[in-house]
Amino acid sequence: MARPWLVRLCVGVFGFAVILYVVGPLLGVVPQPHAGLAGESFHADVLLPLAWLWLLVWVGAALASAARDRHGRRGHAQGRSRRRRSRRRRKHPAHASRPVNAAPGQRAGPLPAAETRPPPGPAAPTPSPAAVTRENIAALSSAQFEQLVADSFRRKGFDVEFMPEHSRQGIDIVLRDGDKVLRVQCRHDRDAQVDVDAAHELADLVQAQFGGKAILATSGRLSPAAHAFCRDHAIHALDIDRLLLFADPAAMPALSTPVLKPGEAPEHAGSQPAPVV
Repeated sequence: MARPWLVRLCVGVFGFAVILYVVGPLLGVVPQPHAGLAGESFHADVLLPLAWLWLLVWVGAALASAARDRHGRRGHAQGRSRRRRSRRRRKHPAHASRPVNAAPGQRAGPLPAAETRPPPGPAAPTPSPAAVTRENIAALSSAQFEQLVADSFRRKGFDVEFMPEHSRQGIDIVLRDGDKVLRVQCRHDRDAQVDVDAAHELADLVQAQFGGKAILATSGRLSPAAHAFCRDHAIHALDIDRLLLFADPAAMPALSTPVLKPGEAPEHAGSQPAPVV
């Protein structure tokens, strides 16, 4: 039932033809004298309604799949339109109200004190993204780690959708690339080892509720047993070793204070506070 509508329609037509033109003749060709009459009767009374029932069930499934895909694409397009409008509003804020021009022959008075604004100062420089390292990824919060994973997939051409907090059920991000849908679970384990139980829970969740493939993204390390389980159950494992190669440098949040590697001398750190993202 996770297949596209065209596959479901082809399965219905193929099964219809097999029941009528393969199963029927096979049941009718029997060496007894009365086999021909029995075969025709069985073909007319049983096989023909069964074939039509098979075809109708699969045509209905194909129509339901097509309607669901159309609704999903429409909702995704509306979401993208809302995000574009939100970005335009942030980029072009509403201009401050200007004083009404004075009537002809009257001199325009000074602006009220409440509307007098000081000239804008120089814009603060935009902080540059931090380097993609184990230490900087470990310093991120859970929400920032999800944003890093989502932005990295978005920059590689995927449409990204965050699941609402109240309905996540173990899935944080949904990725779409045409008809392909991938569901991502993000685990910010901060360089800890992730055992096979986490991969097993994700596989059970996807098979029971969604179907299709999933991605286990974690800032920790997957154990060898977890890697083997992911390979056998169509789960893409994205642990810290692979995330260092996959993450887009432009998607990494900026850190006000760089995170030092173990054993590195704090040449420029001095007495700065702990890193703030």
